[in-house]
Amino acid sequence: MSSDDNGLGWPFDKEEEEAPARPNVVEYSVSEISFALKRIVEDTFGYVRIRGELGRVSRPASGHVYLDLKDEKSVLSGVCWKGVAQRLKVQPEQGLEVIITGKITT
Repeated sequence: MSSDDNGLGWPFDKEEEEAPARPNVVEYSVSEISFALKRIVEDTFGYVRIRGELGRVSRPASGHVYLDLKDEKSVLSGVCWKGVAQRLKVQPEQGLEVIITGKITT
């Protein structure tokens, strides 16, 4: 398929070339990569303050609050545990601009 035919745009607009075999490239399992990414993200960021707009907000019977924090380019999903949610001075609702403090996990 040529780049004119697919209509997807970059990075899909270039014809695929088969990747050369690289016998010296280390092979990882899904679990190994997942654990490594978790360790890197959680060790690098620790506690953070993130500014954004609340998207989806749900409050299941468990008492936890599940929410999406978004800006014009990205969305992060998060949870506010029941004990913390009960002490919030402002109840989360869709469209609210917030600064959230918490720990990033994967």
